[in-house]
Amino acid sequence: MKQPHYFYAVPLPWQTQEKIEEWISEVSGTLPFQRWVHPEDLHITLAFLGGTDANSLKRSIDRIHELRKGFSFSLEIKKLGTFGNTASPRILWTDVSSSSSLSELRDSVYSACLQEGYELDKRPFNPHITIARKWKGDGKFNYSMLEPFFLSEPLDFRVSEFVLYRTHPDRLPKYEVVEKFILNQR
Repeated sequence: MKQPHYFYAVPLPWQTQEKIEEWISEVSGTLPFQRWVHPEDLHITLAFLGGTDANSLKRSIDRIHELRKGFSFSLEIKKLGTFGNTASPRILWTDVSSSSSLSELRDSVYSACLQEGYELDKRPFNPHITIARKWKGDGKFNYSMLEPFFLSEPLDFRVSEFVLYRTHPDRLPKYEVVEKFILNQR
């Protein structure tokens, strides 16, 4: 069995998961991607740790519990986008509204993980929610294919916690919550 991977992320409230699942059912009927994300696995990644030993993981959890985590906040989703080759993208995602609170949370978690010696992704933070992987269409993908599926009204949700996930690639949902971190209420 492969070593499990771990990552810190913002999970989506179940009501938001259900709404995105409805959205996915519309999109998946038209856009042929190979794998669609299970609704319970929808999240915004803050820091991907990969495989790790128990002591390092425990230290990162303790350090993050010590953080001043800030207050709960709201985010919005409205559009779709892709990562990878423009003609054959590897990731289909939903956008996440720009949020200083989300950026500050990510920076705090990211910094705590770096202090514990984790080698993290160096690309700029681009918050998104992955909903599908690997284009498998007969023809080339074109961004204009996404536009009919943009939401007319933003889907908003409240972020009141973030979590540490453990991956289980051989089951659905794939992610198991190992630790929860509650944000303060205003």
